Amino acid sequence: MEPANLNIEVQDNRLNVVTPLSKYLALILFIIMPFVGAWIGYTYAPEKIVETEKIVYKISEPISAPVANELDSFSPERVNSFPGSTETNNKADPSCEFATYRNDAYGFEFQYPACREYGARQNSIKSGNSFQIWKIIEQADINPPADYSPMASIFIDVEENPMALRIEEFYDGTPGVDLIGTTKPEERKNSQTKLGLTIETFKPFVGLTGSEKTYIIDINGKYFISIFDRTGDFDVSSIIDTLEVY
Repeated sequence: MEPANLNIEVQDNRLNVVTPLSKYLALILFIIMPFVGAWIGYTYAPEKIVETEKIVYKISEPISAPVANELDSFSPERVNSFPGSTETNNKADPSCEFATYRNDAYGFEFQYPACREYGARQNSIKSGNSFQIWKIIEQADINPPADYSPMASIFIDVEENPMALRIEEFYDGTPGVDLIGTTKPEERKNSQTKLGLTIETFKPFVGLTGSEKTYIIDINGKYFISIFDRTGDFDVSSIIDTLEVY
């Protein structure tokens, strides 16, 4: 009886022996089970969750060109059209439309940039009585009040010339308009417009930034068109090239 019992005990002990085969089986199960579990969970899950990214686009309103704050005429006898008809003219910037400023009192017109990068207005008599065009550089330049003047501006005005003086005579020594006396000879240039009108360019050595230029166009001895460029940010020649006299 005792030998038989001993044999059974030996067989039971072999089940608890760690063999190379058991090690390999355990390793294989350790590697496979995570994948099997993931497949079962994915297949029999109640619903699939799909993550999406939501992108919100904000469309900004375009910056419209400022409108005139005041539409005072140069004098009671003068009638100015502001801003006049708008038409496409790509002489300076192909991406920018140009508007037409027309002065019926003196009989001339010119075109100026009227896209979102620029503003324009007719200043009142107390604000200088000039037509102002400026480049929008900062937030304050968008629809500015009458008492604020953007720095990157040009001002277009008319000087009456009842005595039919030449530019040299009119702007030499005259208080308030003495461009000859405040400009060095080398900073003064003489040229002609496409209409054959005389135009003088002055760069006075007294100014706000030191880069100001004044362009004086003699309209056949009748009056002068004065263009004051305060910062040099404009291609003033592109505006002068559009000048028409009628």
